[in-house]
Amino acid sequence: MGILDFLRRPATVERTPEKQPAGAPDAPSEGKYYGDLAKTGVLVELFTAPYEQRDEAWVAAFFARAGQASFCCEAPQVITGPDNFSYVRLTLPELNRPFTCYVIEHMIPQFILQKGLGVVINPDKEQPDWVFSYGDLVNYHLYGAFDARDDRFDVGLLEEETIHFQEQVQQATLPRRFCRRKPVRFCAVFLNEQAFRRKSC
Repeated sequence: MGILDFLRRPATVERTPEKQPAGAPDAPSEGKYYGDLAKTGVLVELFTAPYEQRDEAWVAAFFARAGQASFCCEAPQVITGPDNFSYVRLTLPELNRPFTCYVIEHMIPQFILQKGLGVVINPDKEQPDWVFSYGDLVNYHLYGAFDARDDRFDVGLLEEETIHFQEQVQQATLPRRFCRRKPVRFCAVFLNEQAFRRKSC
């Protein structure tokens, strides 16, 4: 998804109890896992680069570290973006200040897949440093990388063709083994909710 312009429409906090927003992650502390602080330090340096200088090398360096780096998750923990999807709000930890560690690689199977959340990093800045869509995180979960590609679906560039009247064409659908239950279930629920909202307007 890349950097999403959250400023086009102000992000809104989900209506939830005071202590824990709906869909917000449970604290993963008590020794359950720790992130890689060395990778967190590299992200701190990367995020000092102006947005216009964040080229392919910058993105590659960011992708190589974002999944295992340590983040904070401060209130409000979940916000709604301009696309009406929900995002976990992550920030970088402050130097010499204790914090509860959140690691994207562990957050995905822990609650993101089930709840259909994306991740926005440093949303309080003039422009967020990065936004991972739900699809980006599912891709990381399946293939272990944000920029991974599945060659099984790479059919290459096809020449433009014209279908003539009454010409028979072959149709195909993905086998069920390629469709993961949690992402498919979440997408179906989200689309139904959007359809209901439009009818209510």
